[in-house]
Amino acid sequence: MFPHHSHVATELSAITKKGAKFKWTPNCQAALDTLKLELAKRVMLTYPNFSKPFEIYTDASKLQFGAVISQDNQPLAFYSRKLLDAQKRYTVIELELL
Repeated sequence: MFPHHSHVATELSAITKKGAKFKWTPNCQAALDTLKLELAKRVMLTYPNFSKPFEIYTDASKLQFGAVISQDNQPLAFYSRKLLDAQKRYTVIELELL
């Protein structure tokens, strides 16, 4: 991903969660624009080579987290999701390990 990905995506996660009222705001548009710009700079997914090592990068906030698996500085997969209520009480180290 990119630095502070989970913080940027929080605006969009808040309006897409179950039961939330969908209201598109200027902050939502700014978050979407930032995500698209940053991902477009980095995303050229490739196939894994299982004879080479993998790198896993994570980024977590108090609301959600994200990760990218890469090889040779090329992304292979992305993942992000909101934290469960219990996970919101995790320490920073526990969130990064999650």
